[in-house]
Amino acid sequence: MFALVEAIRAVLGSNRRILSVFPTSNDPHQMVFAVDIDDDSAFTARIGCNLNNDASSLPISQRRYAGEAAALSFLSTVLPQSMLVPTVTHLDLTTNNPLGLPFILLENPFGDELTSILSELTFEEKERIVRQVAELAAQIYRITLSTVCGTISGVDARGNLMASPSPSRSESPDGGRSDRPFDSLKQYLTHELKAFIHRLSQDEGPEAAHEASLLAGRLLELFPHILPSNDPSMMRVTLAYSDLREGCIIVNEDNCLAGVIGKKATALPACLSASIPAFLRTDGNYGQDEMDLDDDESQLVSEEIAHLQNVYIEAARRIDPTFPIALAKGERIRQMFEYISDGDINNLLEWEDDLRNDLKNGSIS
Repeated sequence: MFALVEAIRAVLGSNRRILSVFPTSNDPHQMVFAVDIDDDSAFTARIGCNLNNDASSLPISQRRYAGEAAALSFLSTVLPQSMLVPTVTHLDLTTNNPLGLPFILLENPFGDELTSILSELTFEEKERIVRQVAELAAQIYRITLSTVCGTISGVDARGNLMASPSPSRSESPDGGRSDRPFDSLKQYLTHELKAFIHRLSQDEGPEAAHEASLLAGRLLELFPHILPSNDPSMMRVTLAYSDLREGCIIVNEDNCLAGVIGKKATALPACLSASIPAFLRTDGNYGQDEMDLDDDESQLVSEEIAHLQNVYIEAARRIDPTFPIALAKGERIRQMFEYISDGDINNLLEWEDDLRNDLKNGSIS
């Protein structure tokens, strides 16, 4: 902790007093800390580390932080100034610092997480915030990228964003990893399925991995039935940033959107990048039981969710008329990718059954 304080002080200067530094979360490749400064500034510090004694941890952290810095810098230049994302205060991808590890320091938009105040908002305030979130999401959705699919990993010599396989999903049985973006959405899906099978093999053993391998083959066969490949507007590669959970949405003292925070940006076809905020979802792995609200806080009731979803979609439509179309055409694909990402084989099996039933009764042409 002392080394982290020294590293932050070296970046911010001795005239800004650090009030607190406390851990918020860890994953196998990084430690995350919230940092409060005496001028009411709030920062997030993330340190690449090797919690599982994994030799790949260092390059994973370096690629993750480089991609995040590139995406945030890009967003700050293309979004309206009123639509705030975190500012990269410092990025060090080397080990030549007081921490001896890769390190990124982000200054967050000033305000409170929506999680902490959602139950206190009036209905009109909820509508206003949802509209503002929709406008931000639609502005990001409008950005067209030249690359295909993958997690944003940097910027090329021309200033264009580059994409590669997601660092957190890059494990494969032989330890190999491609540093190039995927040439197609099917190639991206195949990569995610291979990583899904590998994780199940490690976590649950060869029998579960064999079942997942058979399922993966069936999903690849079904994939063309739900992919809107004949609609160029749905296959346009665009930018997706954050999952817009309520913990990622920052609200100011006037109960207006102050900005959003997120861990990664991804290059995806429009049918996948358009999405409903997680706190307004009742489907898949983003239902109300997945909300990270405390038990004593009020959650949105179903009537509110249905209305606010419509508010969100209409506000996004005003920015880009194709956004609601992408939401509808990409719903099943997004659910599938979410289940794969979460390693949820049971929901994937149910998803497969539902899709086959709809194909059989003609609900899907």
